[in-house]
Amino acid sequence: MGICVRWIVGYAISKREGKTMKFSDSNIGKLPGAWAASCAEVVDMIDSPGLLQSLTQSLGTLISFDESRTILFSTRNAPSLLFDSHPDLRYREGWENYVKDSYAISPTFRLFQTGRLPGVHRVRDIARLTAGKIDLSHHRVSADASEEAGYLTHGMPAGYEELCVGLELTNRLGGLITLTRRRTPSGYSPKEIELIKSVRPFVSSAFRRHWEKSRTVDKGNDVPSAFAEFGMLSPREFQIAQLLIKGHSSLSISLTLNISVTTVKTHRKNLYAKLGIATQWELFSLYVKRLEALTGQTR
Repeated sequence: MGICVRWIVGYAISKREGKTMKFSDSNIGKLPGAWAASCAEVVDMIDSPGLLQSLTQSLGTLISFDESRTILFSTRNAPSLLFDSHPDLRYREGWENYVKDSYAISPTFRLFQTGRLPGVHRVRDIARLTAGKIDLSHHRVSADASEEAGYLTHGMPAGYEELCVGLELTNRLGGLITLTRRRTPSGYSPKEIELIKSVRPFVSSAFRRHWEKSRTVDKGNDVPSAFAEFGMLSPREFQIAQLLIKGHSSLSISLTLNISVTTVKTHRKNLYAKLGIATQWELFSLYVKRLEALTGQTR
């Protein structure tokens, strides 16, 4: 199985990127066949907003968890929630309090600040590593010794354990995939942690390549040029289209623009109708094709 997994991933990426990916971790040979199939799908989705969901599903073939979210950390701005595994976008109040306030004292963000985010971490462990004197009264949290972080952000559910997959981007940005489930006495096991560690290089590479593609949205006037023919979009629809292309979820957009999730969904529906598309992937694909036409690139 180890050879099969290496061949699928290595061949798919080398064929797509003209490069090869090396796996040095001996644990790769112990991965289940379901992961081999899921990682092939991940490679196919690298240029699509669906990449984040595919990464979550691939990790779900290795260990059990209830929920997953993908977060982008920045040294300059508040974090962005890029993906939420729950389509009903639960805990909006909790996430609003997190991105506007409590992220600054979270164990994972403090790990990011010190350059130690890349890796696989249990929150219960890094909470001890990043422990320090924090006045919780200045934040939207409640002290709770039973929680892994030692507190609970207002609006967030209690009684969960969390495994975090830290991903490399730049010295100013970092990616984080959180895997949460109802708390158990022992937490995520060493075997589960080792399984995720063995595939983290692949997950990190896929995430980075996807991010590098989507970040072209931030380059100069590329987006206005690429969408010059779509003048029928309103200023708000155009703004939301930009965030969708970057991979933001509806919840992340609502938090970024300080509007309701319902309003975001209405704008998404309207802009999709105006552009003659039906999905976020189609929007991303449309943008890439227009951008490549403008720059004379071919895929």
